[in-house]
Amino acid sequence: MTRAAAALAALILMGAAKPPADVRAFEVVLTPDFDAKTVSGRERVEFTGGSLSFTAPALDLSDVRLDGRPAHLRREGERLTLDAGSGAHVLTLAFSGKPRRGLTFAGDFVWSSYFACDWMVCDQDAPGDKATISIRLILPEGMDGVTSSGRAAVSPHLFGFAAGRLRSKALGQGLRAFAPAGSAADLGKLFGPTAEMAAFFAEKAGAPLPYGGYDQVLVPGQEAQEAASFSLLGEETLTPMLVDPSEDWAIAHELSHPWWGNAVTCADWSEFWLS
Repeated sequence: MTRAAAALAALILMGAAKPPADVRAFEVVLTPDFDAKTVSGRERVEFTGGSLSFTAPALDLSDVRLDGRPAHLRREGERLTLDAGSGAHVLTLAFSGKPRRGLTFAGDFVWSSYFACDWMVCDQDAPGDKATISIRLILPEGMDGVTSSGRAAVSPHLFGFAAGRLRSKALGQGLRAFAPAGSAADLGKLFGPTAEMAAFFAEKAGAPLPYGGYDQVLVPGQEAQEAASFSLLGEETLTPMLVDPSEDWAIAHELSHPWWGNAVTCADWSEFWLS
């Protein structure tokens, strides 16, 4: 084969490969089962044409449709793929099952952490492909939830929620703290520095709080995890500040992410230092 023919063949092969799809929005209706420690729900994904690729969760998928017509998400190892033509498309599906990671159930309380693409369908390996997320929780009467829903486009690993029988404390300036109803923690004391920290970050960044409001959810243990528009903080992580106020680093660290880490985002995990 001549060099020119080889170059032409390479161009043909390149043309045959579909470019990656651009995911614009996720909408999820999610029902946690507190007894079985499982989830079920429906999902709607808006994207522009190309090769759609997601992390393959340990969930049962059903009623998969592309633009209203039956479709098939191919499972290739740890990935789900689907090819679509040019233009705007909508993928819808139902899911159910027990996630491998990413959800912790504790009685009538549940919270997510980091592995969002284990309890819904998204791409854990594409932090640079940001999209809006809307999560609607279907919960038993008397329960409430906090979600990362909002109009700002964010990375999939920031999708999250917490739900259960909660009590809350207003901290001012659109800031709130939540804890399980059975927790005796004093939310005012634990999260008291939040408003002053938020004002400091807004001044240094030259921009207001990106989401307009911000929630903090107190969970058992030593959790410290950011999500879009809220964070999860472990009771064991925060209680040292009741003795030594300078031990409020976890609040500051997670609160900084809306400006640094979520607004400035790595294209892939090799540049995770940006977060």
